[in-house]
Amino acid sequence: MSITTPDQSEAEHERMTAAAETVLTRLKLPFRTMLLCTGDMGFSARKTYDIEVWLPGQEHLFAKYRSCSNCGDFQARRMKAGRGHAAERVRRISYIR
Repeated sequence: MSITTPDQSEAEHERMTAAAETVLTRLKLPFRTMLLCTGDMGFSARKTYDIEVWLPGQEHLFAKYRSCSNCGDFQARRMKAGRGHAAERVRRISYIR
C-alpha cells in the first residue's frame, strides 16, 4: 500500500506495478500483466493491473500473483483523511494498493 498525492497517484501505481514485475523478472518466472476492464475491478478502483505467473503444473497455466489498484481519493474520502491542518483538508490523499 502506498499513500500519495492525487497528482502523483498514477506514477506511483505504475511504479508499484513495475516493482512487482521486477521481482518476477529477477526470478526468471514467465508472467503477464493484464489491465482489467471496469467490470472486473473492485468498486473503489480507478485502474487495476493483475499480474499472473505461468505455472506449468497448474490446470489453468497462469495463476494470479498480485493485483495493483489505484483507488484515487475514494478511500481517503470515506475515512475523511487528508494532509495538512484540519482547515486545509481539501488537499486529499490517494491510496495505491
